Amino acid sequence: MLYWYPKIKYLDIPQPETEIVEIPFQKFTELLDGNSTLSEYSENFSKIMNQLKPFPIFLRTDNSSQKHSFKKTCRLPNKSSLLGHILELIDSNMASDLIDNALVFRKWLDLDAGFTAFDGLPINVEARIFINHGVIQCIHPYWPEDAIQQWLNQRKSFEMQFDTKLPNTINPRWKEILKSQNDIVLQSKSILQKYAKMIIDSIGNECWSVDFALSRDGKWYLIDCAAGEVSWHYHDCEFYLK
Repeated sequence: MLYWYPKIKYLDIPQPETEIVEIPFQKFTELLDGNSTLSEYSENFSKIMNQLKPFPIFLRTDNSSQKHSFKKTCRLPNKSSLLGHILELIDSNMASDLIDNALVFRKWLDLDAGFTAFDGLPINVEARIFINHGVIQCIHPYWPEDAIQQWLNQRKSFEMQFDTKLPNTINPRWKEILKSQNDIVLQSKSILQKYAKMIIDSIGNECWSVDFALSRDGKWYLIDCAAGEVSWHYHDCEFYLK
């Protein structure tokens, strides 16, 4: 995010208000080892959180939000939870071989969530656009049905293995809701393509996946970018990385 955000932050595209605090990776490792509290940043953290209130605030690093652990990572419910969420983010990212060099605080968006999955993660109307060397390759709904079904299968396997019953936390109509949400993405290609062309002009001759989320007021917000070479396409997409 330290690379791509400065390139797109001034575009005339809705984006969440964002504040970035650069922190050397060594500080994060010291924090995990119990040799630091990041106290030298506390005043800045407080100022930013007051600016972005009301809570929750979206918290991530320059690399990842670890959103599948939503309640422990990117959904910051109050000031007193900040240290615990930072620790969870950094620890999870290091386990994925990610070297973080910043914390990113973002205004919470009122998105159009149809249901929740994983660790209480709202499944919103979201889209992913792939751009490559100045060309829009494809536009997909962000959430394929298979992603949700795989999580449900893992839960079922866990229940069978440990002879237990996990609480049912998903709307039984989730497939119907997801299809309706994904249809909205396909119906919104015109505005998404318009935004993608603006991003191409700023990012240049590179390969990116760009994620958008639909707010309740009908605006598509640019929420994330990632290297296109390692981002996931639908299996029936001509650009699927086999």
